[in-house]
Amino acid sequence: MSKSGIILAILAVVVVGCVAMASLMGGKLSKTPETFTVGKEFIYDLAAGKYEEASVLAVTELQNDESRAALEALVQENSDLLNSSTKVSFTGRGIDNDIRYAYGTITAGDIESPIFMEFMDENGETRVSYVSFNEEDIPKYDGSDSGDTSTGE
Repeated sequence: MSKSGIILAILAVVVVGCVAMASLMGGKLSKTPETFTVGKEFIYDLAAGKYEEASVLAVTELQNDESRAALEALVQENSDLLNSSTKVSFTGRGIDNDIRYAYGTITAGDIESPIFMEFMDENGETRVSYVSFNEEDIPKYDGSDSGDTSTGE
């Protein structure tokens, strides 16, 4: 093989490697964070009255009759937000010790509210451990910590 043939072969390997890396990185960077996916599914299950399905997405300590009653009460107290027209848009996420969180906006028709959710890993699965519609629960960042505000969408 000539010198120019070797150079072309090396260039081809480098180009293929770069394309493969860009493809892998692109897939990882554009993938919706699991907290966003689990959080939305949990809220949409609640809005649809699917309390059993929602409780399966919660941590084990919240999978009992008392917690199910609390979920039903949450839906009744927030029926203007949790109904067939509910939409959730997470705009930020972060980690505080072992707790992951996501925050954004929940809307139903003309009604809009902040939403904040906490998640824990349980047996390798992301589970909901807390949900709030209070703006005070949403962390405020001064840009100096490691909170991730990417949407993943």
